[in-house]
Amino acid sequence: MKMILILLLGIWIQVFSYTYFPSTTFYYDIKINSDKLTIICDSVVSQKNNVSFCDDTGFEYATSIDKTISFILDTGNEIFYLYRNTQQCQGDLGNGFTTIGRPGTHHFSEALNAEFLWLHDLGLFEISKDSLITYIDNAITCMKEKYTACVDDIDLSEYYDGLCNSSGTQFSHHGCCSLVDTTTTSFSKAFLQPDIQAFKISENYIFIQGSKPGTSYSLFDLNGKLLLEGTILHSIIKVPTFPAILKIQKRTLLVK
Repeated sequence: MKMILILLLGIWIQVFSYTYFPSTTFYYDIKINSDKLTIICDSVVSQKNNVSFCDDTGFEYATSIDKTISFILDTGNEIFYLYRNTQQCQGDLGNGFTTIGRPGTHHFSEALNAEFLWLHDLGLFEISKDSLITYIDNAITCMKEKYTACVDDIDLSEYYDGLCNSSGTQFSHHGCCSLVDTTTTSFSKAFLQPDIQAFKISENYIFIQGSKPGTSYSLFDLNGKLLLEGTILHSIIKVPTFPAILKIQKRTLLVK
């Protein structure tokens, strides 16, 4: 399967030098328990959408948070790769691209966050969850700062060896930005207001979209007892128990 995957990646590079689509590339520099991939595949096959393959060399599937995003792990090349499976770039390198196809519901950075935490719960990463959250947040921040072709998120950017690289693999930096319509999302979540939303991404974690770092919050149980309070650092909050009531930016939200 590894040779097949490498061959497929080679074909992608050749084919998509002429046909592009929204994508981002993440060369990881954290330890992965690749020996657990066979076991993890049972969860991938049973819980994920449009699974192309999953074995001891990696996987490809559509993310739970947004089915328009395909998520690939290639352990041989130490790479995670995300692309829009319902969108393509129309145009050419000389004249620029526009994006066509069905819009997604979430950004690449949100899918990367959600899938990394889900895979951590399955034992893929040899790192604590808190350390993983910090690692992802720093990586995404770096990608947004170093490569801003798509100002809304990390499209067309690359993360490599702890540094952001704006001149990496060919298929990472040519193409177009994702079409994303957050008002049509079907993923289970609750809304504070149109530009702020919260949804469960792991057994004890929720992701807050639209909040700024340093935003204060308070978390209560259903009886009004204070469970936790603090400030958002990485857009992710650890929730001791569900359901709970989140108060943030003068809004009240039930999370479950």
